[in-house]
Amino acid sequence: MALPVIASHPPSQSRQETDQKGKPAAVPLLNEKQARTLDRNSTQGDNIPLLDHAAESRLDDFQTKGSSAVLSAAEWLDSFFDDPRYLSEENRTRVKVKLGLGYSELYNLETYSAIDVRVNLPRLEKKANFFLRLNDDSDFDADSSPIANTDGGIKNDVEKLSAGVQYFLAVGEQYNISAEVGASLDYLYAGLRYRYLHSLFNNEWSGRFTNRLRYYTDDGWEDKASYDIERHFGERFFYRTTFTAVFAEANEGVPFSAVARLYQVFDIDSALSYDVGTYFDTKPQPEVTDIQLKLRYRQRFYRDWLVLEVAPQITFPEEYDHDFNPGIVTKFEFDFGYLNDQNGFNSVFKF
Repeated sequence: MALPVIASHPPSQSRQETDQKGKPAAVPLLNEKQARTLDRNSTQGDNIPLLDHAAESRLDDFQTKGSSAVLSAAEWLDSFFDDPRYLSEENRTRVKVKLGLGYSELYNLETYSAIDVRVNLPRLEKKANFFLRLNDDSDFDADSSPIANTDGGIKNDVEKLSAGVQYFLAVGEQYNISAEVGASLDYLYAGLRYRYLHSLFNNEWSGRFTNRLRYYTDDGWEDKASYDIERHFGERFFYRTTFTAVFAEANEGVPFSAVARLYQVFDIDSALSYDVGTYFDTKPQPEVTDIQLKLRYRQRFYRDWLVLEVAPQITFPEEYDHDFNPGIVTKFEFDFGYLNDQNGFNSVFKF
């Protein structure tokens, strides 16, 4: 999920005009006629008791920077690491080509390639996009998990080619609701996706609930729910724990996972992710299906639109009796439609 940078815009300037990522405009709580009836005499901004003017200014500045840092850091990192939180809510035209090579002791040498095309549909008020996804080798075991890392969920494990349209029903700073209809070579599907962000623990942490409900013509209903707990530390670290469960009509059990990630940003061109993930299933009996330890280093490679990832890892897959399975994955990503992240980076780490 990608979160927009908090910013204040003049009343005469619409959010749609200032959105740098082409996301749909936020849905106003009141229409223009209703808004004119509001009392303009707000008590917000008055002096805070027991604080002098200098202390108030420092407090306001701290809150603004802190809020912007937490939310902007999540967006910048999700974009840079090609995270499904970002991809599911971005609405810009782009083509991304991915090539991967992986080796592990149990799965040997494997290759991976994929194309992800997204086309913004401006005639629908920039609230919709057409997408086309082609995965030439979805069985990339060297870098897989029992719960797919992409927002496609378990269904992506058998998905070679899919196309569809996503329409954003409502978008705000704390929520996102979209509908999606699509098709692959073997089935049709339709569904809704909902995301809600809120503060935790005296605003130092953020919580995010995401739920994606789909109906597939071949396998029936599938509901993928996840909850994130995250926090920005200092100027270079961002922490996130994600709990995910998939409830599918076609499955007897319920796979679920708990994944902790610590992101370390070196500069605008490089970052590191430390991942620890534990995966479970309830059928035929509750058991651990995998434990994964990953170190993902991502670096812009000579060009802003070309990214290299090197990820050494250790996994303990249940299908091999949890044997020790060291490996390494290397990926290249070509982004046609790249948007420079320099301004976003500066808003997060340079005040």
